[in-house]
Amino acid sequence: MKKNCLVIGLCVVGVLLLALLIIVLVVDSKLGLFSGSEISHEEFATPDTRIRLVIKPSLFIDDIRDHMAPPDVPPWATDMALPHESAVLMDCSPSSEATAIRLFLNENRFGPLIVQGINDQEAMLRLPGVAWTGAMTRPKRGVLLKEGKVNVPEKVLSLVRKQWGLVELPNSLTIEGGHLLEAVLDNRDGGAYALIAAMQTAVGRTHEMLEPERLIGTVHNIASVRMTADKAGPDVLDIHLHIEGNPQKEEADIEALVSLLTFVYQASRDGLREEGIELTGTFERDGMAIEGTFQLEGYVNLLPTAR
Repeated sequence: MKKNCLVIGLCVVGVLLLALLIIVLVVDSKLGLFSGSEISHEEFATPDTRIRLVIKPSLFIDDIRDHMAPPDVPPWATDMALPHESAVLMDCSPSSEATAIRLFLNENRFGPLIVQGINDQEAMLRLPGVAWTGAMTRPKRGVLLKEGKVNVPEKVLSLVRKQWGLVELPNSLTIEGGHLLEAVLDNRDGGAYALIAAMQTAVGRTHEMLEPERLIGTVHNIASVRMTADKAGPDVLDIHLHIEGNPQKEEADIEALVSLLTFVYQASRDGLREEGIELTGTFERDGMAIEGTFQLEGYVNLLPTAR
């Protein structure tokens, strides 16, 4: 009798544990309770990727908690919800006229809720010249993806073909990794220029220096741009830019580019200062390359806030 009762008791416990497991799995499928594995944006890059912008949210988690998270969200929930990595990938093949844009989030937890929240606020993702092809999806745990195309005008493609010709690149430039923010613009075939000019054209009326026909003369001097930003202290960022010059150009062209970039820096510095943000640094030429070293104090004033 006692043995039968024990067997029945174990069966009941087993059924309850199974039911609890099913409940947990169902809730996880709806909310994403368990941590997703780290997946690199490189899994979604292509040989035609010309612009990469990558952010590691965990490297400025204090700023997210203090300035960006809604005040009614506890810090532990913010920590759990932060993606391992966020990235924007933009493709352009001037030879085939194909373009693409992908917004990638490597979720930690709460992926389904993040997808729903982003799709509910789709207006926030409206970008000039970009046509999203659908809602954000979660094709697998750890991956949140939104895809679209960049509408590059024919006049821009014509300018690229005239200035660069048809260039076959052996590879696509990748990021170094390990930085709070890192961006790479690969302009060896004019692809980065085409994407930027397309978005700039879609904005409409702008300064004449930003018109595609004027902009191309400057951008043709640039083969690639790398930018990194890392925290150097509370509310302080160290920013580094490495600009590789077009090997077909002369050092005088690169020196002229330094002068233009210095003018842009000074104008940006003065504008930021009016907002209580201090930008200091210099651009210097090193042969056919340009190094920019800057420090930005008061950058939290630039962060979007939910408070």
